[in-house]
Formats: sequence, structure tokens, C-alpha cells
Amino acid sequence: MELIGKTTINPIFFYSGKISGYLTWIALILLLLKINIIGKISFAYNDYISIVILIIGLVFFIFGLINLGSSTRLGLPSESIVLKTSGLYKISRNSMYLGFNLC
Repeated sequence: MELIGKTTINPIFFYSGKISGYLTWIALILLLLKINIIGKISFAYNDYISIVILIIGLVFFIFGLINLGSSTRLGLPSESIVLKTSGLYKISRNSMYLGFNLC
């Protein structure tokens, strides 16, 4: 299975988007470890709302990844694959990205 495929847009934009997503995950992990890298704005239920959105995002991401199975690629695949229209992909065409962005 080839993991890296052809990029759908200019490679600079494509990979900078991927890197910024990973940096967001790193920032989240640092905050969960109580390493404060950004200022915190506090609301009454801010933590609870954040945890619920995080869990929903993880569910979308994990089930989207599971539904794709061996069709998972970064970019366009070089071989022929079947369009996924079952499972979570009945609800959202980009369920992994939706989950990633919610996280």
C-alpha cells in the first residue's frame, strides 16, 4: 500500500496544511499535560464543552479511518480505488477531516 500519493493542490499548501494540523495536535497534548503555551480564556463550562467536542471529533476521525481501511491516503492514490459511500461516509464525505478539525 502506497501511503503518500499525488497532492491535489500545490504541494506547499497541501503539506503546510498537514503540518499545521499536526502542530494543533501537539498544542492540545501539551495543554492536556498542563504545559501552558497559550493564554487561557475561561468560561463557566468551557472545559466540559471542549471535552465533548474533542470526543465527538475523535469518534468521527477514528470511525472515518476505520471505514476507509486500506484506501487511506495522503493525496491522490496512484492505483484505482472504490468510492466509499457506506458507514460514516453516508453522513459526511470528509468525516476524518471533520473529526480532525473538531479535535
